[in-house]
Amino acid sequence: MKKAKQKTDYLLTEVNIDAISSQIDSYLIYLHMEQIERMRIRLSLEEALLRWRDNFDRETTVTVEVGSRFGTPQITFLLKGKRCNPLVSTEEDAGDWMQMLLTDMGRAPVYVYRQGFNVVQLKLSRPNQNPALSLLLSLALGTLFGLLGRALLPDAVRADVLQTVLGPIQDMFHRILNLVAGLVIFFSVITAFCGVGSLSILNSSGRRLIRRFLLITLLIVSCGTVIGISALHLNPQFDLPDRENVAGGFEMLLQVVPNDPVSPLIECNSPQIIVMAMLVANVLLVLGPRVDGLKELMRQADAALLKVADWIGRVIPFFIATLLVLSIWNGSVRMLLEIWKPILLFVPLALLFCFAGILRVSVSKKVRVRDLMLKILPSFRKAFRTASVNASFDANLQCCSSKLGIHSSLTEYGLPLGLLTYMPAAALSAMLFVLSAAQVYHVPVTLTWLVTAVLLTTVLVVASPPVAGVGLLMYAALFTQLQIPQGAMIAAMVADILFGFLVSAVNQTQLQMELTLEADRLHMLDLQVLQREEPRLRKRQKDTAKGDAQAR
Repeated sequence: MKKAKQKTDYLLTEVNIDAISSQIDSYLIYLHMEQIERMRIRLSLEEALLRWRDNFDRETTVTVEVGSRFGTPQITFLLKGKRCNPLVSTEEDAGDWMQMLLTDMGRAPVYVYRQGFNVVQLKLSRPNQNPALSLLLSLALGTLFGLLGRALLPDAVRADVLQTVLGPIQDMFHRILNLVAGLVIFFSVITAFCGVGSLSILNSSGRRLIRRFLLITLLIVSCGTVIGISALHLNPQFDLPDRENVAGGFEMLLQVVPNDPVSPLIECNSPQIIVMAMLVANVLLVLGPRVDGLKELMRQADAALLKVADWIGRVIPFFIATLLVLSIWNGSVRMLLEIWKPILLFVPLALLFCFAGILRVSVSKKVRVRDLMLKILPSFRKAFRTASVNASFDANLQCCSSKLGIHSSLTEYGLPLGLLTYMPAAALSAMLFVLSAAQVYHVPVTLTWLVTAVLLTTVLVVASPPVAGVGLLMYAALFTQLQIPQGAMIAAMVADILFGFLVSAVNQTQLQMELTLEADRLHMLDLQVLQREEPRLRKRQKDTAKGDAQAR
């Protein structure tokens, strides 16, 4: 049952601030948010109200609105009077960018001054249904209707339905993906490079983290590519270089420069889109404060397109069922039946790279592997269960501070930065799926194709924020550039959901390990906290010792 939107006026007194806090907590409970997340939201909003109380008289009225707007739950404060920003934020570009990223994730409120009103608004994410349930339901319905139609409907009727209904739906879906994918890549790359560029200028630690994140992601994707080629028995065409090959490769390299700014967006030519976006981002960075308005416009366009991507993500189950019926009727389900190959490759490789990161911290900081695994287990389990780094953000933050001993001043920018630029498991899963699709559809795999696939996958994944639906847009862009038939899209939709569970958990764990090492370099690591044994392990040891004593 949908809860009605509530709008209440309060005087700015301590008693009323407590009443507002209780009202907010009741709404968060209605949204089924966990206690640690409810506490964080209440404290941040209470702090904003207390700052307003200190800057206005006690007769000032604040209006509190809680409820959903356009399907998005949100909490809004409105206070009429002079401009007064109650949120703590830096005036630097990097600080603004971090605040924007956290706001888009629903982790931080945003302040605006509009028509004489101070407005503080926090947009929330309603806990979604487990994506695995939606996937199973859509696969079951698609398979059921596909098999029933194939058994009961005459061939002529099925052919008419394919031509007049299912075929146009598939074409429309592919057109939507190609249209939105090009725009999302363009604005996401601009926003990411502007934010990362500002941070890298202001913060040497941020610059070092960015370099390491990119290099590790590229290394993991490259290693995964080599293993995938061997496991899938691909036969890449590595011809010896001659004049014709060198000329062709040089010409392909020069083709990343587009003829005009519109065609790459229409054709979803991702290399040309990335080049254009990087050029625009560098111009904006060079011009600095003079184009702050234009940079903000780019950020707003990016936020709007990510909302469109989120809507696409919500209707994916419908398209999975529809395209599955189409695939069963026209006999093109081979890629879906072969989806187990990239998944079977990805799971051990992702866990292996994850364990390598844990082992690296264990050896360098002299912490037992079992202790480290117990420390990260709660946040790993939350990310795996929800398939979302956003939903597990609070558990991640708590793990970094109270379990790993990382200073809060590092996590304040390190976590958002890592969530945006450090997704090695996501890049690895995408690359393995692309290799598997190339095998199924007999796409010629050359050295140029492999280099393009590795670089494109890394850049697109790094530039794509962790928003539902963006992964599918990334596959659409990759398929277009790598000449993979659009028939692989239904398998990509299924794979994106299945990969998501382990991708979120492994990315988060890898980020925690990298932040631990960075904290040690900056002398922001509490070794006593990191090396402290976990209670569960201590209890097990005490029980073992007690059992040995009784045996003696």
